[in-house]
Amino acid sequence: MFLPRRLSTILRIGCLLSLFVVTTLIVFQFFAEAPLEENASKHAIKTTNNLYKNGANTPSLSEDALYVRLGTYESETEDEEEEEEEEENEYHAPPPTLTSHRFTSHAGSPTNPLRDPRVLVIVPHSQTKNGEAIKEQLNRNRILFILHNLSSPSRLVLTRYDSTRRTLTSRFALLFFDHVTTYLKLEPLDKEFLLEFSRQYQVGHVFFATPTDSIIRLEEFQIALVPIVTIRNVSVSAKASSHLRLTRASKDIPYTSDVKSKQWVKLMTRNRDYSPVLYGLSTMKRQKKPMKSSLALLGIGKIRQIFFGFSDADFWLFHVLFLDALHFASSASIPVSSTRYIQIDIDDIFTGKTGIRLTPNDVGALIQTQSWIRQHISGFRFYLGFSSKFFRVGSPIENAGDDALLSNASEFLWFGHMPRHEQPHKYSRINDLVMAMESNKDFGLSRGLPLVPHYSVAPHHSGVYPVHEPLYKAWKRVYNVSVTSSYLHPNNKPAYKIRGFKYKGIQVLPRQICGVYTSVNTFEEYQGGLDALEESVQGGVVFQTLLNNKISIFMTHMSNYGSDRLANFMWKTLIRFVHHRTNIQLEFRPPAVLAEIYFSDYPEDETPIWQPPCLNPLHKEIWNSDKPCNSLPNVLVVGPPNVGVPLLHNWLTFHPRVLSKTRKSTQFFTRHYMSGLDWYMTLFPNLETDYFIIDSFEIESADVDFLARVHALLPDAKIVFLFEDPIRFVLEHCKNSLLNRLFEMSEMPECLRMGLHANLIHVFMQKYSRDQILILDKDNFETNPVNSLAEIQTFLEIKEQFDYERILKLNKDTRRFCLVSNSTAVTCQSMTSWNNANLDDALLEFLQSYFQSHNKRLAKILLESNQKLPRWLQKLNLND
Repeated sequence: MFLPRRLSTILRIGCLLSLFVVTTLIVFQFFAEAPLEENASKHAIKTTNNLYKNGANTPSLSEDALYVRLGTYESETEDEEEEEEEEENEYHAPPPTLTSHRFTSHAGSPTNPLRDPRVLVIVPHSQTKNGEAIKEQLNRNRILFILHNLSSPSRLVLTRYDSTRRTLTSRFALLFFDHVTTYLKLEPLDKEFLLEFSRQYQVGHVFFATPTDSIIRLEEFQIALVPIVTIRNVSVSAKASSHLRLTRASKDIPYTSDVKSKQWVKLMTRNRDYSPVLYGLSTMKRQKKPMKSSLALLGIGKIRQIFFGFSDADFWLFHVLFLDALHFASSASIPVSSTRYIQIDIDDIFTGKTGIRLTPNDVGALIQTQSWIRQHISGFRFYLGFSSKFFRVGSPIENAGDDALLSNASEFLWFGHMPRHEQPHKYSRINDLVMAMESNKDFGLSRGLPLVPHYSVAPHHSGVYPVHEPLYKAWKRVYNVSVTSSYLHPNNKPAYKIRGFKYKGIQVLPRQICGVYTSVNTFEEYQGGLDALEESVQGGVVFQTLLNNKISIFMTHMSNYGSDRLANFMWKTLIRFVHHRTNIQLEFRPPAVLAEIYFSDYPEDETPIWQPPCLNPLHKEIWNSDKPCNSLPNVLVVGPPNVGVPLLHNWLTFHPRVLSKTRKSTQFFTRHYMSGLDWYMTLFPNLETDYFIIDSFEIESADVDFLARVHALLPDAKIVFLFEDPIRFVLEHCKNSLLNRLFEMSEMPECLRMGLHANLIHVFMQKYSRDQILILDKDNFETNPVNSLAEIQTFLEIKEQFDYERILKLNKDTRRFCLVSNSTAVTCQSMTSWNNANLDDALLEFLQSYFQSHNKRLAKILLESNQKLPRWLQKLNLND
């Protein structure tokens, strides 16, 4: 049956239209997807299993190389993909990576999440006021961070590869912007990247806003910044405080801003994702009547955010809210504990001149204060350190005070000082020190003092640090001490850098100063008087010490609890303030428990930091006069194993101006560091003018954390760094069985990473100036040692050049140089013969590729230091 002509025409037209529509959609889809693919190829980095496993051109994520330019990785072939599917149970590829102009994520080298910085601070240029305030707060609270300067042309890697979970994770838990405008001025692609990155990895944001002359509208956040002239009496919102860890909801907190400081801004928003945290009564331009203004906002959306409308570091609430911002915005990835442990030591019991000692009424007030504190801190008791030889040497009423202390001895916890409050570092003989301690201990036992086990404090912290070995031995013998405290390691300033350490079975905890010394016994004697004392505990330095330290061991003295009893007043005022204004829970624990908590939180503090004992005047005061200050090396020869470090050390000691008790390396920094400073200094003579003391060590690990120890002890030393072609180094040090499996490894072995000389030299150059470092090539040292030794003498600026050609002779049979003394070869070069002619081409190509970028970096370091390139670096094209 035939359709009517008109209907047939309509159907044909309909078919043609359908075909046209389908064709149009296909073409549209093609052109719509093409830019995405182009954009992906331009901005995204395709990381593949094989390349990551081989480590080819993988940028370093070391803490000292934070800013990395990234290339584009090519995708695998189909055959390679099939092979990888078979190994799926063995290895999982990192997910596809993202990038923008300033930031990127990629697989990178696996890093240590426990030691990685967890906070990224983004600033527009190197120094900004808010940026410095943020850095200060993070340092005070020991939060590792990276400061990223947007004026730098390099991209910052934001992710790391978690080898346990076999996936990419964020390196950071939190992003700080020194100002909202720093974020707003980012290019759209950078902002889009950060938002997507933050949503994907649950990374929070903290913004600071300081006022300008006009209103700033933040359209992206639906927030307006309005300049404020003055602000007074702030309040913490009860609703928002439920999200805060430490800040307690409070009304009418006293505060008056400085009109000239311009540190406050009003935050206005109608966005329901944001809740006001802080209010204040503010006045603005052309406005006389104060009005309630929001000064900080807390955002709970897909990205946790906090906006600060102020950055007044002198206002105590800023410090508390800053910690809350860390905890809240990071979703507790940076946990902030609400518990603070407090211990109060009262030193110098029975010690002090007449007129400042305790009376019976003072002892009663001390017991009353302790009882009041126990109502707020369960189980609290003062720790009293006594010196027996000064018992009952005051006035009659003061002697009665001593008797009152003994009558109420069970109220307190007691530990032994020295009997005459003498400084332990002045004892050179351990037996004399033990006799003095036992005399003090016998007094305590005979008078029924409840001596605390395992805890003691040295008068003036003498002998604790710098370490006086006899003190540690005597403490163990007499009191079996396992815990002490000091405020001098590694230095006493700034206070937040005081660290604990462990040595010879004794745990040293940081001790805090609270501004009351033996000379401060009345309110008048306190610097600034009563008002200054109140300020120090009501948000000031003493409060901030408690806030920023999970454990506070405060040092006070007996005389601070007599006269005006300012110490009693100080502790009551501090504890009231903490309970009324914060959610901090104060707790009391024995010193051994505090040590366990401290070193669990900061295991990196277990190793002490040795320093020149007389550099800090306070250290010099408590350094034994029989021990020299300058028996430390001023020349250090370092390098990887078997490149000739011990031999170079040995040959240098034959110079008449180079002093050494031994002609070989001590390996102090790598193997014997815990033997102590006394042990190390006995290995060297006293340094004389125009002479040089030499030491050396071989770097046995790719982990270069120990270099901080080197610089701490030898900051002025000159460094001679000996290295060799990394390919040669690897072939000599990696086992053949290991080399044959390099292609299959997801993490490069230690012996391969140790060939990354550029990383090591870079760390040295961060610690030492370039004129303190000489870099020598092993090839040059082997073939012409006389020239190398002459170069070292010039570098050290030795006035009397020594001609090593007189004592170094070439053995024509072995082709090795030997040092000849009395016609006898004493020490000779140990040259390893190697030849890459028979080396597997694939392995050689892999090693060349692995070391290429690092060798280029090394070459640039040498050229910038005006040092010669060895032959194996001269053939590199540095312009690629």
